[in-house]
Amino acid sequence: MTKLLVSVRSVQEATAALAGGADIIDVKEPQRGSLGRADDHVICEVVEVVAGRVPVSAALGELVDDPMPPPPGLAFVKVGLAGLGDDWQQQWMTWAAGRMGAVLVAYADMHDVDELLSYANEVRPAAFLIDTAHKDGRTLFDHLTMEKLASVRQRCHVPLALAGSLGLENVDPLLAVRPDIIAVRGAVCRGGREGIVDVELVRQLASRLARVDGAG
Repeated sequence: MTKLLVSVRSVQEATAALAGGADIIDVKEPQRGSLGRADDHVICEVVEVVAGRVPVSAALGELVDDPMPPPPGLAFVKVGLAGLGDDWQQQWMTWAAGRMGAVLVAYADMHDVDELLSYANEVRPAAFLIDTAHKDGRTLFDHLTMEKLASVRQRCHVPLALAGSLGLENVDPLLAVRPDIIAVRGAVCRGGREGIVDVELVRQLASRLARVDGAG
């Protein structure tokens, strides 16, 4: 079954996402980029309010910026690889060493997804996430075809998460790929990515995932 991850920027949004049926609560600050790190006190507050009912993940920014260690209580953590050189594999491995729940992230509008997929299959991160670095109105589908995504799904030997400015209209076709996780923010916000997570939009999306999975 495909799980729904909802990215939140506050305790209030986390509460709404949880009430709407999100399977994973992800903490980030969208004004700071695709994987913008929220303040640590926000991450801690979200972990506290979720209280173990679902896993909590957090975006920690870009690896090139040498992010500080994350607060405790997170099931998954992720950093971006933008700006790294040819030694990105060693830098990511150094960061991930001894860290539970490290997610490898490929930016579809920046990276060779096949190269990162091969690396994910080699080192076995907690998950392999395909996202977009630039939130400019384009979506994951502007960079990768359905055929490409289906190929990635077939070859990926770790949990696969798909994101990238996905809207409600993208969900049904994306579910045909059968990712392990669909990650959204703007699709469940009133006012887009910079808006506020709405419990009813989360509920609608969670119900749609459940219906499609049940029919499949």
